[in-house]
Amino acid sequence: MKSSACIRYIGNRCFEATTTSAKQSLVIDASTEADLSLRKGTRPMENVLLALASCASVDIVIILEKAKQFYSTFHVDIVALRRDSIPNVFTQIDLAFHFTAQLETSSKNKSNPLDSAKITRAIELSLTKYCSVAAMLKAAGVIINYSLHIHPPQP
Repeated sequence: MKSSACIRYIGNRCFEATTTSAKQSLVIDASTEADLSLRKGTRPMENVLLALASCASVDIVIILEKAKQFYSTFHVDIVALRRDSIPNVFTQIDLAFHFTAQLETSSKNKSNPLDSAKITRAIELSLTKYCSVAAMLKAAGVIINYSLHIHPPQP
């Protein structure tokens, strides 16, 4: 399988990234701007974190759909540690998966409340079998941890 992308310099240490599969572009900002509000995009290493979380999230959503696990919201918080010496590679990444249960207003939800064991299994399948980004990072020696947080429904 072949993938391709292009990075184009747009000035002030900023780049525009595009892929052949997407019509959108991504701005990558490698400036030394201390004021985060002035940055035009994400930093390269932040994109690695986003790639990991999004790769795992896609797998998890698909697995949970098949398991008939329904939720009202889902998000991932990511915290990473980097080596002090250059190159400042990631040494550990912690993913906190947050799910908010749905209000039991539909018949499909009443028979299938959120099951922490099923969600845990989905996360583990993603991080150990399906997510290519996790596999690449682990091969480079990065420790990937996760936690699961199920929140009650919000009225």
